[in-house]
Amino acid sequence: FQGIGRDSSTTYTLVTSTSGAFQSAGPYTFTAAFDDEGATTSEDGNYTLAAGATTKLYTMAKRAVYITLGSDSKQYGDALPTFSWSYSGDSADNDSLQFVDGISEGAEIYVISAAVDTEVLSGTTYIVSPQGSYDITAAIASGYTDTLANYDVQITDGTLVVSPRAITVQINATSGTYGDPEATIGYQLTNSTSLYAGDTAAEVFTITAGVTSTSAVGDYAVTLTNVKGADYYNITLANDGASGLTVDDLYTVNRADITNVSVTPTTGLVYNGADQFSDAFTKGATTVNEMAQTWTFSLSQGGTYSEALTLKDAGTYNIYYKITAPNHNEYSSGENYFTVEIAKASLTVTVTGTTTYGEAAPEYSEYKISAEGLQGSDTVADLFTAGETFTISHSYVKGSDAGTYYLTVTEVQELTNYNVTYISGENSASTL
Repeated sequence: FQGIGRDSSTTYTLVTSTSGAFQSAGPYTFTAAFDDEGATTSEDGNYTLAAGATTKLYTMAKRAVYITLGSDSKQYGDALPTFSWSYSGDSADNDSLQFVDGISEGAEIYVISAAVDTEVLSGTTYIVSPQGSYDITAAIASGYTDTLANYDVQITDGTLVVSPRAITVQINATSGTYGDPEATIGYQLTNSTSLYAGDTAAEVFTITAGVTSTSAVGDYAVTLTNVKGADYYNITLANDGASGLTVDDLYTVNRADITNVSVTPTTGLVYNGADQFSDAFTKGATTVNEMAQTWTFSLSQGGTYSEALTLKDAGTYNIYYKITAPNHNEYSSGENYFTVEIAKASLTVTVTGTTTYGEAAPEYSEYKISAEGLQGSDTVADLFTAGETFTISHSYVKGSDAGTYYLTVTEVQELTNYNVTYISGENSASTL
């Protein structure tokens, strides 16, 4: 308080008042007076407050607070973390007192979040955004807008780095059978990181050898395909010799079996002078995809097998067989066989001879042999030799009267392919 000619022995007290409660940031006007009633002249009348000297403008500045949001790194599918923060101010006060009026935690008036997509499963919030860097920001919590009117809060954003989820897969060796669709190829996750709880394996990757029902027997490479995408999963194969996401020779297509094998011998076969192998039986078998079959045959289990045998002569044939086809196991009849019967043909033989009265009976070689029922290219000369194949007897002797003498023809050797009926005896056509 200053005054001209003031008596130093006299004390004057001024009373000040403000234009509002002096507790929030902002401008205030202070007014001075000699008493609470606002008197501008001292009680003794010696002083009057000069015009314009009774007011003063005063501004309360906002308290400066600096919040720094922490950064973090997670993988796709990890739980959303609790974000860290720190704060400070420009006051000499302790940092923990930068917020006054009972606010004990500087960041409790903010909601901190990251700009990532999330999904809630069983009460846990998971990160479902692809790899990338996402801002961590703070927003004023509900009910704190008025509180912050007295603060100049400056926030430094954080960063949440999301990387692909790293998994390691061990693919199982798998086999299937020719003609079947590709078998399911198994796998295991071999590291501690599992699939994100919201994903199924089929949504993340597929494993295939590219085998179909027509794929040939052999070994095939197996390939894992990251169908979810590299922004979400970083997949490594644990298999030895893996090249990227491919493993050679891990899927095997095995040979199929030849099934429904049947062989039916033909009945009623009779020697006809020709090879009857092609007519001796009917056969059938089933191969996958109707693959061509090769049948081979042998007359003994341990003998040589060929695609055809010679079944010409009459007799009984025990036939062993094998079947092969591409991409199939060989089928063998083993100890089993089928039997083909070729019966002998019927042949009727007549023998005649001549001589002259007073001469001896003919020699065997002089008799005429005729046959009915010869097959193919067979001839009498090939089949019969009188005296060896059959014998002839009669009543004629040298000097017998001229006339007809009946021959008795007796079989000596059976023929391989014929049942022979010899015309013989009284009143027969075999005569001398």
